[in-house]
Amino acid sequence: MNRGPISGVTRVLGVIGDPVEHSLSPLLHNFVLDKLNLDYRYLPFHVRADQAGSVGEAMRTLGLAGLNVTIPHKETLYGQVEVLSDEADAVGAVNTVGWDDTGRLAGHNTDVAGFEKSLEIRGLLSRLEGANTVVLGAGGAARAVLYAMARNGVSRVSIVNRTQSRAEDLAGWFSYRFPSITLEVVPVGETRDLANTLADTSVTVNVTPRGMAPRVGESPLPDGVLPPEGSVVYDTIYTPARTRLLECAEQAGCETVNGLDMLIIQGMESLEWWLGRKVGWQGMLDELRRLLNESLNQQ
Repeated sequence: MNRGPISGVTRVLGVIGDPVEHSLSPLLHNFVLDKLNLDYRYLPFHVRADQAGSVGEAMRTLGLAGLNVTIPHKETLYGQVEVLSDEADAVGAVNTVGWDDTGRLAGHNTDVAGFEKSLEIRGLLSRLEGANTVVLGAGGAARAVLYAMARNGVSRVSIVNRTQSRAEDLAGWFSYRFPSITLEVVPVGETRDLANTLADTSVTVNVTPRGMAPRVGESPLPDGVLPPEGSVVYDTIYTPARTRLLECAEQAGCETVNGLDMLIIQGMESLEWWLGRKVGWQGMLDELRRLLNESLNQQ
């Protein structure tokens, strides 16, 4: 990248998480900022759970222009910001933090758009309408996926999570906001119940880290338990590009999607929110895919 010199007016963006060393967001954002000839830098910040409560104060003290928020801080930052976008308010989690016009700490959620648009560009978004769906996981990203499903007209969402109380909290949050949708919790250890639920499912989304490198042999589903042929299986993991879940689903005749496009799109939606203008990411999508895939292949 051919970046200009850092000066006293260079603005700083970044991503916080624990861990954060694996994040491709710095590569993605700095590449686009360079193409746009903007005097910004985007950095990774390792923030532990016990430090997350002071992120807003640190942003103000250091004059940071904005932050992306990843595991495990999305719900923590939701409770810390002073003003929320409609999406963040509905989801109950933020993945993007910045400043509004009056200088208040503002939270937004671009995971929703990232999920929706990654389906839309494949012609799969319409598959949500009237669908029975399964969400594997109950964290901040699961909230965004569930909200996207709800506003696109799904009929039923079955939530599967290792900690059942978190799944029940998530079901309660959205059943209040979308009373016409059936929300149910499937115990993660009940293989027969899970198999029966998956049997009439049109879209299944994994938002857990099961199967992410280096634990590539793992899957969020038990062996032999898969959605039906022709259904959509979406794994928000992007490293590896083909998780065990996606490989098994592909062999079973399912349509599969990994998390790379969601990563790119949510990042570009965040950048547009910080800058207050469009950056034309759609025209860069193939180039950005190649950039990130090249980096992943070197790991």
